[in-house]
Amino acid sequence: MLDLLVLLFLLSILHGFFLIYSTSNQYEAWFDSKRMLFLLLLWSIFGLLLGLEQTSAWGCVISPLDLFTTKNILLSGISIGFLFLAFQTKNVGRQIFLGIAECLFWVGKLLLFKGGYAVGITASADLFVLGYDTLSLYTRLFVIGLGVQKQGFSLWKIAAAVQVVMAVKVIFFATPATLVYEHRWEMEKAEEAHRFLLGDWKGDMIEGNKITECSKSEVLISINEKSVSFTGTDELRGEYQLILYGAEDGSLLSFESFDHHTLMVKYISVDSLAFVLSDREQRFQFSLDRIIE
Repeated sequence: MLDLLVLLFLLSILHGFFLIYSTSNQYEAWFDSKRMLFLLLLWSIFGLLLGLEQTSAWGCVISPLDLFTTKNILLSGISIGFLFLAFQTKNVGRQIFLGIAECLFWVGKLLLFKGGYAVGITASADLFVLGYDTLSLYTRLFVIGLGVQKQGFSLWKIAAAVQVVMAVKVIFFATPATLVYEHRWEMEKAEEAHRFLLGDWKGDMIEGNKITECSKSEVLISINEKSVSFTGTDELRGEYQLILYGAEDGSLLSFESFDHHTLMVKYISVDSLAFVLSDREQRFQFSLDRIIE
């Protein structure tokens, strides 16, 4: 709800500026499609460099600058490429076509790939990202309007369209659609690998901490649907109840126990298994073979 109120506030300020300036004598001199395309191109490059054009921030994880990621370079590069071609062409019809194509691509990117709308404890939108995207979309529609009608097009329709698209993003796509799909795929992969874990295993355990390895011993391990138990080590006693939560850190799957141990499977096959069990201080590496009765 707060996100939508902030969106309305930002849109009111932006729309008010364009409405007031549209009555001035300098309006036609400043707001032509070429000039606005150039400003939009600079704005997109500015957003790319600041990590606002494309971000993977979601939940309590604020991702580092996305500038050099493949996703950012590809998605932002396509948008900037469309804008550059539209700016270079002298054909108005081609300019409008490229502008519409870029705008549709940008909206798709916003809904399917962009994070920053469900961050922090409150899972609300990052105000910098929300403000950047609101201005970006308004300007894109404004440029298309300039190309289609030159002047006299409805700023109110532009504001309404921006409000609808951004509200859809905030309400229905705060978590990017691709992230939902990726999480579902990771969980399916993890559940499939989980089935290979079931049974009894025997092999070596290397005990240490986050930096050094201390000792090596032989252990027996029994794994069922919800827990794992260890025999042959004094450090790990009894059963550890586990919660499957998907792939992480290059592992096939991960579990998190109620006593703050994390289990990450590095390799698994029908008859062999390698995983790491760790907490804040200790780290146990296992290399095991299945016990076949």
